[in-house]
Amino acid sequence: MTIALFVLGVIGLFFGPIGWVVSFVCFSLFVVSLFTKGVIGTGKLIMSTKCPYCRTKISRSASICPQCGSTIEKEKVAGT
Repeated sequence: MTIALFVLGVIGLFFGPIGWVVSFVCFSLFVVSLFTKGVIGTGKLIMSTKCPYCRTKISRSASICPQCGSTIEKEKVAGT
């Protein structure tokens, strides 16, 4: 999806004023998607992961899952 927004933005540049508006919107959504996916800044994917046992979203620094109470090994969390 992120790459598609970038490609549509580039293609829109060739279609005059309406294409420029489309390009602006696509490039804006492209930048927003980079922030929310954690590519830039501190997005949700960088700050959290899933418990390897119950698949509940947990903090990367958690050592015990709040949902199932399992002890989280750092190797298992880093691998997901």
